[in-house]
Amino acid sequence: MYQAYQGCRHRKKPSWPQIAFEKKLGQNLLSLVRQINHKTYKPGRSICFTIVDPKPREIFAASFRDRVVHHLFVAELGKIWERKISPHSFACYKGRGPHAALDYVSRKVRSISKGGCHPVHCLQLDMERFFISIHRPTLKSIVMDSLPKGKDQKSTELRWLAEVICDHDARDNFFFAKTSDHSLIPAHKSWLNMPKDYGIPIGNLTSQCFSSMILAGLDHFISRTLKPLSLRAVLEIPRDRENK
Repeated sequence: MYQAYQGCRHRKKPSWPQIAFEKKLGQNLLSLVRQINHKTYKPGRSICFTIVDPKPREIFAASFRDRVVHHLFVAELGKIWERKISPHSFACYKGRGPHAALDYVSRKVRSISKGGCHPVHCLQLDMERFFISIHRPTLKSIVMDSLPKGKDQKSTELRWLAEVICDHDARDNFFFAKTSDHSLIPAHKSWLNMPKDYGIPIGNLTSQCFSSMILAGLDHFISRTLKPLSLRAVLEIPRDRENK
């Protein structure tokens, strides 16, 4: 739990909720451990605010206490899923991220272009309203099927915690940030207008992890079935066909 707390505050500007949590750090961490051990933990209240860069987006941020639990849960989930997700997926897991993605793309560009001698093309796609359109019962089944089914304490606690997090709907207990203008969010892009079983909050570490799990099948389908055209295939295209 202490490692989860360190991960939660790593490279983050101190906030008032974090400072309040740290005033009784040992007591608060021990309380979370006991609540998970006794299966009495319940997620707290979230705050909803709007960011405008690069475009208006609706964020539901969990309390600092809940974010510590998210780091604890994702650390355990990552041990299982980092072997299942595509090696070309760079979100959320240890050793990945934007810097690793940039290094990978740079190497690929140099390789495919043969040092800049051939053109390289890329395709950028976006899933509209992705997070708020996720069907939570389906997500829960994916998560639960991946977890160990042993009867030891760690396995049972992990499965219980997964159910609590997957079943939690931040819309049931939240408040709007006073300095945020929620009117900037189009009605069809607001999680508040989605049915009960749909949507996960943008802004939580668990949501980043869940999204990579849901898209893992698509990633493998693209790389294994569609097989993006390689440089070798391009070079073997007959000249007359290439000109056409």
